[in-house]
Amino acid sequence: MYIDNCSVIWKLCTVSNAEVLTLLYARNLSIMTLPNCRYILSPSACNKLSATVLCTCMPSAKIDLFEWVQQPFSWETAAGYLTDVARGILWLHRHGIGHGDIKPENVVIGTENAMLIDFDFSVPFKEWHYCGTPYYIAPGNLIKKWKGPNCDISRRMDVYAYGKTILTVLYFYMEHSSEKTSDWFRKPYIAKNCQHGYTGQQQVWGDLAFECCRQVPCLEILEHIDKQRGRK
Repeated sequence: MYIDNCSVIWKLCTVSNAEVLTLLYARNLSIMTLPNCRYILSPSACNKLSATVLCTCMPSAKIDLFEWVQQPFSWETAAGYLTDVARGILWLHRHGIGHGDIKPENVVIGTENAMLIDFDFSVPFKEWHYCGTPYYIAPGNLIKKWKGPNCDISRRMDVYAYGKTILTVLYFYMEHSSEKTSDWFRKPYIAKNCQHGYTGQQQVWGDLAFECCRQVPCLEILEHIDKQRGRK
């Protein structure tokens, strides 16, 4: 449940037991203790209302990315927001934390840039666990093929979900442009022989999205996006 109170948003979360609530509480507190980052909209308060009800508060943003793409938009603006998301993920990773639920609904549009929200699934790399949202979470049998420690798997999960987020934005951009589109973001696998069909500026982002979902070394992908845009 979200309660809009002018300049802040109150999120009330009811969970099944006290242990789960304690985990959610700790995850939000860990984000609140990190330094400020313009690409992260961290909670400003987090309180246990009971053994199974958690209340988090954060500054209000105008709209989330999924709502934003429902209306026609310029690709230049969308690319800027997608770059902001990459920078938010990089910032979390550099602090040893995986977001755990990257998707358009967890990106809000601020006055100057986009920011990541909802840190209920965010945990230190060493505590990685399988979580996420359908269409954006990597399939379990794909993850079983990944080699490496939990920190690498946590990074790869975020990058896979980021690739699907790009594909969601591309889908709606093409739909508004009355161009032929494909719902790649709904497909659990993107094989090496798949071709997305995007051209121009959208081709660059389609290629990057496919690389994210095909698991080219993930940190390099995000840093590449960050450098290519060159906007601090």
